[in-house]
Amino acid sequence: MRVNGRRVGSVKRTSVLRGDAEADLPGLPMPVQLFALVLVLTMWDATAAW
Repeated sequence: MRVNGRRVGSVKRTSVLRGDAEADLPGLPMPVQLFALVLVLTMWDATAAW
């Protein structure tokens, strides 16, 4: 994730076979981190379905 061209966090797959992922979003409250992770996973699944 970038804000004004500066990296502020990341979400990455840790296992393609199992669909595992992890988020590194420092400074955000845990519910916001969880929401961002679920949002990214949903976007990845929708893209894969195309």
